[in-house]
Amino acid sequence: MAYIIGEKIRKNVLVRFIEKLKYIYEVLEESKGFRFFSTSLLFVYDSKKNDDEEDEIIDLPITDESHERVKLIDFGQTHFDSDSLSPDNDMLNSIDNLLSILQSILGNPSIEPYYSTQD
Repeated sequence: MAYIIGEKIRKNVLVRFIEKLKYIYEVLEESKGFRFFSTSLLFVYDSKKNDDEEDEIIDLPITDESHERVKLIDFGQTHFDSDSLSPDNDMLNSIDNLLSILQSILGNPSIEPYYSTQD
C-alpha cells in the first residue's frame, strides 16, 4: 500500500523530532548571553523505497542511532552579549511555539498516523 504525502504522518518520526527539539531547547536555555539572529532549524529524516513496490516508502528502524536529525544551523549572525545573564528568550519562544505545533499535529485525531512495521 502506498502512502501519499500529506494524508498520513509518521508518528514515530514526529515523536523523535519533538524529543530532539526539547533537547535543543534545554541546551539553549543554559546558553546565557548568546543571541541567535537568522539561525535555522534543519529537520532531516532518512527513508528508503521498498524495492518490491516502487511507490511504497518504508521507515528505517528507530534506534538509539536514529535516522532523524534536528540541527540548529546558520550561526553567521549569532552574537555573544557578555552583559546578559539570560538565554535568548526570543529563540526559546520560537522553539516552544514549534513544539506546540508539532504536539498539536501529533494529538490531532483527524490525521491518521502511519506506523512503520519496523518499529
